[in-house]
Amino acid sequence: MKNFLESERLYLREISKEDLPLLFELHSDPEVMKFIRPPETTIQETESTLNRIFKTNKYEQGLGLWICHEKNTGDFAGWFVLKNLDDTDDIEIGYRLLKKHWGKGYATEMSKELLKHGFEKIGLDKIVGATRFDNIASQRVLEKIGLKYTRVQHVYNTDAWIYEGFNPSKV
Repeated sequence: MKNFLESERLYLREISKEDLPLLFELHSDPEVMKFIRPPETTIQETESTLNRIFKTNKYEQGLGLWICHEKNTGDFAGWFVLKNLDDTDDIEIGYRLLKKHWGKGYATEMSKELLKHGFEKIGLDKIVGATRFDNIASQRVLEKIGLKYTRVQHVYNTDAWIYEGFNPSKV
């Protein structure tokens, strides 16, 4: 399978049915899911999540969820996404990483590449990030990639802090 996007230390590829165990490892970790929703406790729950991902991916438009690996080791690190924010027209950037990959700068590194993809390859005018008010680490990542806090919005069944970034070539 061809790599979709690369950064200095990571690469993204399309998600497949064979990724179910990787997704379960990530989504069943209570610490990983702390700011998102309750962890998935069965492989069947994760299979439902995977099926929803397949239905919402728009790879032909450059949007979707991609599996992330370390370049040097091939180790699964998590996933990154560029997709519609909940039921809105806004395009959201997001990520989820295994705990063992926290603190390495991976979220910022690959989010910068995905943001660049969204603006330069797709030609998006704006990309948003959503995070809970108490998820300081994600807020820092969004700020490091150039997004600015703009508002609180009810998405994904919670009140989220919304950060926005605009295409520099269209401002």
